[in-house]
Amino acid sequence: MHKLHGTVIAAVILSLTICLAAVAAQLELPLMADQHGEAGLGCNACHKNGEYGEVDMDTCLKCHGPYERLGKLTAGLRFNPHDSHYENHDCNLCHHGHTDNEYFCLACHASVTEADMHLSDGIGCSACHISDDKSEVTSESCLACHGPREALAEQTKRLTGKPHASHHDTLSCLECHSAHEENDVSCGTCH
Repeated sequence: MHKLHGTVIAAVILSLTICLAAVAAQLELPLMADQHGEAGLGCNACHKNGEYGEVDMDTCLKCHGPYERLGKLTAGLRFNPHDSHYENHDCNLCHHGHTDNEYFCLACHASVTEADMHLSDGIGCSACHISDDKSEVTSESCLACHGPREALAEQTKRLTGKPHASHHDTLSCLECHSAHEENDVSCGTCH
């Protein structure tokens, strides 16, 4: 019995790790029910007594909590979904068992520009504007921090349209990413 319990805990931790990696990649997660199933957890692990529907937060936190621990695990994300001004918000705001997850915080924080996001992460203007604060930003300065195009394509492969797996190998990052304005996905002009 103890061995099974340890295996379940290990599976849940692995599932959470996979989940957090996906959160970092734009929150495009597999369905939570699928993740739990892959970890060896059946429907009754979350849905008690065969009652299907929304799972209460206490059930989630029995395996994934306490909430403060979740906040520490996701501390490296741009906006930490488990440490916000909505203290201990209900898991169901973002996580949906049988439908796509959503990032509740984006309901209010979606209008943040790339420059605002960089500044909130402690990255100043000169990281992108190499020679002075008004110099043109190049793809090279973007890729110096965000990695090679191949890595970006892998990280965003679950996003609709696979935006970084472009057939335009040398497309400038600035075609889609506008640091001081809303982003404009240029793929939509042809596709």
